[in-house]
Amino acid sequence: GETLRIAYGDIVREQPLQTVTEQISFLADAILEAALRAARRNLQTRRGTPIGPDGQPARFVVLAMGKLGGRELNYSSDVDLIFVYDGEGHTDGRRPTSNADFFAQLAREIVRLTAEPTDLGSAYRVDLRLRPEGDRGPIVCSMPSALAYYDVRGRTWERQAYIKARPVAGDLELGRELLRRLARWIYRRYLGLADISGIKALKRRIERPARHEVANRRDVKTGYGGIRDVEIVIQFLQLLNGGDSSELRTGNTLEAIDRLERVGCLSSPEQMLLSNHYVFLRKIEHRLQIMFDLQTHELPQRPDDMRKLALRMGYTDGGEPSALEAFEADYRDKTRLNRRILDHL
Repeated sequence: GETLRIAYGDIVREQPLQTVTEQISFLADAILEAALRAARRNLQTRRGTPIGPDGQPARFVVLAMGKLGGRELNYSSDVDLIFVYDGEGHTDGRRPTSNADFFAQLAREIVRLTAEPTDLGSAYRVDLRLRPEGDRGPIVCSMPSALAYYDVRGRTWERQAYIKARPVAGDLELGRELLRRLARWIYRRYLGLADISGIKALKRRIERPARHEVANRRDVKTGYGGIRDVEIVIQFLQLLNGGDSSELRTGNTLEAIDRLERVGCLSSPEQMLLSNHYVFLRKIEHRLQIMFDLQTHELPQRPDDMRKLALRMGYTDGGEPSALEAFEADYRDKTRLNRRILDHL
């Protein structure tokens, strides 16, 4: 019902992209909070309340990364999550367990409630690979262990990922405290050799071999001059300049583009073009997901399906060029110009 309301605002009322993606994101926040509360209530009935080192109930937060963290979720995005609790201890029930075990069970139950298929489908696909150690690490980590990991072993791509981190469920103040303590690690004033190597690796990801460009032009997300190209370069500029300009510390791509122009990292034409093109590409992505397949990012092969997409993007038939021709020309020109700007940056 909520998704239908959001889609009505998107398609019929033609609300701005930021309004639509924020609405989709806030719905996900609410569902994660509901899943957490239900899971914690059931688990505490059996295990008791986890107590932290200070004798108070231990705190737990769900951090969103990626598009949910940036308040720019798609209709069908995965949700990238990291689970953190504040300290070691034990529960106070008749069958006590360690806080690490309690919160691991809690995290698994949140994932089950959120991602498990039902007769009505599942709410979200959950991705936990951004946590410390990735798939090899525990499903949940304490704040001291997270801080120690990032201080000693944190990599450039993890710093880039944390640009978009946002507490979305549980004890939000615990999440804000963690991010405050990580801020100097994320946004460094000086780059070491490891940072420079990491940034070179990010640059190689952007500069795909030319032979793949033609085959890859139909993918709105990962294709030539597409959504991912824009996002990676904007985050790269935030990493480079966020140590000196705290204004740049936002997880939202459109906000970041505006702020980069305000502090002089982008020219006014670059800001205007990148914003407009990013909105255009994200709108295509949303229309594709509603029309064809909730997981697709590829433009359809059949001309008739492409024409339907063009019409839903607001292009009209009845003159020259046709809706399909005008849409294809705009897509080609905008992605090509995107790539020119990004290569320059």
